[in-house]
Amino acid sequence: MSTKDSLAAVFEYTAHQLHAATPSRSTDYADLRKRIKAAGLLEHQPLYYTLKFILNIILFGSAIALLVFVANWHYTLLLLIALFWAFVYVQIGTLGHDAGHTQISRKAWKNNLMGYLLGNMTIGMSRDWWVNKHNEHHANPNLLDLDPDIDFPIVIFDPAQLDGKARWQKMLIRYQAYLFFPILTLVSVSMRAHSLITIITKPTKHRTLELLTLGIYYLSYGALVFYSLPIWEALLFVVVHQALFGLYMGSIFAPNHKGMPVLPADHKLDFLRLQVLTSRNVSGHPITDFLYGGLNYQVEHHLFPSAPRNKLRQIHHMTKEFCHERGIPFYETSLFRSYVELTQHLHEVGAVLRQQAEVAVVTPLSDPSQG
Repeated sequence: MSTKDSLAAVFEYTAHQLHAATPSRSTDYADLRKRIKAAGLLEHQPLYYTLKFILNIILFGSAIALLVFVANWHYTLLLLIALFWAFVYVQIGTLGHDAGHTQISRKAWKNNLMGYLLGNMTIGMSRDWWVNKHNEHHANPNLLDLDPDIDFPIVIFDPAQLDGKARWQKMLIRYQAYLFFPILTLVSVSMRAHSLITIITKPTKHRTLELLTLGIYYLSYGALVFYSLPIWEALLFVVVHQALFGLYMGSIFAPNHKGMPVLPADHKLDFLRLQVLTSRNVSGHPITDFLYGGLNYQVEHHLFPSAPRNKLRQIHHMTKEFCHERGIPFYETSLFRSYVELTQHLHEVGAVLRQQAEVAVVTPLSDPSQG
């Protein structure tokens, strides 16, 4: 198969695999893992992550300094600094993501410490809630009723997800392609709400630590913002910062699986095919790699979640070559094209509701009994 696999080829191959007479029982993943491991690409990278941590400290310190000393000069500067804060939060968040996947150190306590420091104390998101949710996603990418990352109140990725939706939800789903990115501005609020609800309603081993570290975040963030700015400017900063943070973070995660095949829970795919066929790569570039925190290599990240970020590009080349050896379509596209495909998919899935709405309007007018 050509190295320029099309999205249509992925869907066609997936459909064929799902309807195969017998499930695949290949050793493909084991074979690939042997190659990757032999190349030394799964080894931890302490120096790389030490430098990443230092960079994030510098970025975060710069963000605080700008807020305290510059933000109240002019509204334009205030908004630009809110944008910079959103950028810094996502950079910190992606480093916390790496810690959650044990990429930073082979010692679990170091990864956990970084998770609570970066996630809870710095950006206000529960480390334990996120790790549990994210592990469910990795185990069940794009699987109906199993993947929490395709379970939204007013967005669906497969017509089967319409079951149980209320009328008001269906009204919004009709136009989900237009609403999707505005909805992403609420991701920050959603993450914090789920973090707090989970901690309060589901006692866990680290509940006290979670509450303490999240409390430090809310107190320090509130004190810093409202000390540095007049109340109305402070409120404006919080709204803009959190909205842009959610939009940026959501935009990083959205292209990874949205618009790729959605599968039933009882699928027949083996591990390698499940992860490859449900994931979309965004073409790599040093700038893209930095802005996406390495998550543009989504196929490789799902196959080797503990692989250090700075090795994903090399793993990408080997994985892509391996997939083509085995005749498995490997899909990657440009940054812009990934968003086009996402919105097209959302528009197509919502079409059934738009058609139903049109029929509901036209039918009474064409009914002779209403003469």
